[in-house]
Order: sequence, then C-alpha cells, then structure tokens
Amino acid sequence: MNKMIVDELTRDDLTAMILRAKRRVGLSWTQIAEAIGMSPVWTHSAASGMNAFPPETARAFADLLGLPDSAVDLLTDSPLKVWDQSVPTDPCVYRLSRSSASTGPRSRP
Repeated sequence: MNKMIVDELTRDDLTAMILRAKRRVGLSWTQIAEAIGMSPVWTHSAASGMNAFPPETARAFADLLGLPDSAVDLLTDSPLKVWDQSVPTDPCVYRLSRSSASTGPRSRP
C-alpha cells in the first residue's frame, strides 16, 4: 500500500487523515480493531486522539491504513486533554459529569 508523505503533522491533521484513510480502505472500526488486536471502542478513541497507542500497535495501525511514519510518533504521544470545555472530551470524565448532572445533588458529597 502506498504511504502518504507529510512534512509536519498535527494531531488534528492526523485525526482527519485517519478518517480519510479508513474510508479509503473500506474497513469498519471493528475490522481495524481486530486487525491490530484491540477493542473497537478503544481503537476509535485512540484514533480520535483520546488515548495513546502502544508503539507496536501504532505501527500496525499506521501500516494497515497506509499512514506516514510521522503518524506513529503522534499516535504514541499522550493526549492533551482540555479541561476548560463545558462538555468534557475525556470519556471517563464525561461519564462522571453526565452521571452527576443526571442524578443531581443526591450523588454529590
């Protein structure tokens, strides 16, 4: 498979590139996850920048989608999570905030 060539890649660029590559190869998140030995939910989360890939998994993911070598470094970087948003983007914090919001003061200390 031909690899894309990119000079300097940002995390947002990589996320967009992953989505384009996924459409190009015609695989579902489940199929990609099975190919790299991870769960579909984790794979989608990591591909979206919410988790860091282990190095060997990042390489397998990049090779499967035909991503450039520079993508592997970004895939293995710990994500920068922004905490000043009204709706948290971290899956765990989001669930905690939603459960707290739906149950109200009953569940708060």
